[in-house]
Amino acid sequence: MALDHGAAQVVRRARGALSRWLRPALDPTTGTGLLDVGQLGTLRAFAEVLVGAAPMPDDDWEPVQRWLVGAVRTTPGYLALCAGTCRLLDALAGGPFAHANAEQRTTWVAAARLGVRPVAASELLRVGRRVEHAVRELLVPDLLRVYFDSPAGWRLVGYDEILGECRDPWAYTRRPA
Repeated sequence: MALDHGAAQVVRRARGALSRWLRPALDPTTGTGLLDVGQLGTLRAFAEVLVGAAPMPDDDWEPVQRWLVGAVRTTPGYLALCAGTCRLLDALAGGPFAHANAEQRTTWVAAARLGVRPVAASELLRVGRRVEHAVRELLVPDLLRVYFDSPAGWRLVGYDEILGECRDPWAYTRRPA
């Protein structure tokens, strides 16, 4: 039996409202703090998998690390998100995620679908995967944005200089050769 147009709209609105209600969000009651060295190592290994840059040189990691440290110090709930991500990754690895080789880490992240965005509305109903959903919806986009806004990300996509640091300011005033 097919739903009439009005009933179908009500079902779509209800599904959308449920999806928005179930979408992961930072928990502002968990507060702020500091990441320890092990957590930073795990998050670095995770970022390497996400951007395909394993091992990531210190200069490439530095902007991401600086942003993460600032976020967990100033954004309530971000420390809990990062700590939960580290616990999840270590559980996937059956030990320290950061100590595994790049191929194993990539396999685990792909199997857990941690790099897949956005989380489908139907998948949000799987309450047992709330940590994975939060990682996919909240942390992964931030890590990717910060990395690709850095000089390393610009180099990865083929630019010699990052935005605003053109070597030849007159290059845009004439036709390319």
